[in-house]
Amino acid sequence: MEWCNCDAVALGGALANNDALKALDLKQNSVGDAGASALGEALKTNTTLVKLHLHGARGAAQGARAV
Repeated sequence: MEWCNCDAVALGGALANNDALKALDLKQNSVGDAGASALGEALKTNTTLVKLHLHGARGAAQGARAV
């Protein structure tokens, strides 16, 4: 399944309250800046996720700084 920017934004909201997911692989997807930024914001409060793979994610250069 390929993720897009809007999917990553929605996922960011869910990750903020995550207490089970420990690894997430989104490599080679179109995460986008807004999606990467949302993921970065979620990781500020998420203490469960220990691995996030964004290698090759398209369109996330600016947002990746938030991660």
